[in-house]
Amino acid sequence: MLRFNIFQLASDLQRLHDAILRKRGAVIEVVRARMTAVVQQLAGKIVSEKLSGDPLHRRTGILAGSVVAHAAEYVSMSKIVASVTAATPPAGYGAIQEKGVPSPYAITASAGKVLSWVTEGHRAYAASIIHPAMMNAQGWFSSNETASEDWIRAELAAALREAMKE
Repeated sequence: MLRFNIFQLASDLQRLHDAILRKRGAVIEVVRARMTAVVQQLAGKIVSEKLSGDPLHRRTGILAGSVVAHAAEYVSMSKIVASVTAATPPAGYGAIQEKGVPSPYAITASAGKVLSWVTEGHRAYAASIIHPAMMNAQGWFSSNETASEDWIRAELAAALREAMKE
């Protein structure tokens, strides 16, 4: 989750608070609309920059299709919430690629099938295996938060400035 403090000084915050109270409806609507546009753009960036090419090779598009921008909603005078979600079923494996798995886990072949992989140039087969923990996850999606933070802050500040002019 990203949180932003656009105004750093107490005097800026007090002036903003007073102005927002005077123009409450316009400010809420402008910020809500801009936040919705920002999360839609962020969802597009995640798909185009993080889910294309290396290190993830797109085969089916299921993980990319799970990326959804949720429109901003007014919760209270101090909170407007918008989000981007991804790796929801049937693409739950995206969370494993992002965060890793803290302990070993079993992988078992479906009924009547076997697991198969190539190791040291030879094909291996098994009915089940114990996969070691994967703690060195890449953090491909989380890195987008950090890279986009300045851009999101600038967009929201611009929305507030725009609302205050009206």
